[in-house]
Amino acid sequence: MSMEDELRCERALGHFYRYLDDRDYARMLALFHLEGIWLRQGETLSSHEKVLHAMERRSPTMVTRHVVSNAIARATTPDRMEVSAYLLFVRHETAAKDGVTQQPLLGLYTCTAEFWKIDGEWLIARLDAGKPAVNVTLDEKR
Repeated sequence: MSMEDELRCERALGHFYRYLDDRDYARMLALFHLEGIWLRQGETLSSHEKVLHAMERRSPTMVTRHVVSNAIARATTPDRMEVSAYLLFVRHETAAKDGVTQQPLLGLYTCTAEFWKIDGEWLIARLDAGKPAVNVTLDEKR
């Protein structure tokens, strides 16, 4: 296992979340194994179809930003890699519901991703952001 492989997996995790924020689901899923599992918001998404269905349910006026940092990759076998990283998550719903604007949400997670090397490409086989270490609703009046 090379440092180059470790860096590829660490960067792929950051790209995955950037594509999620950009709503570029085709590029996001290109990094995800066809039989991959994403543990997301209490759901187990176990196929590209289920991931796309979950993405379709996202509010079109919701803005998200995921900041991946302190990523550390380690090989578990020659064709398996685990990446652990901090994930700072910010969500803001820009449209009012029933006349009330939702306050932005901020969360800090420790994210774990398992990558499998398939035909020379590293793909996310399992992704879990776990439970937030910090979850705060921001008061915009400050």
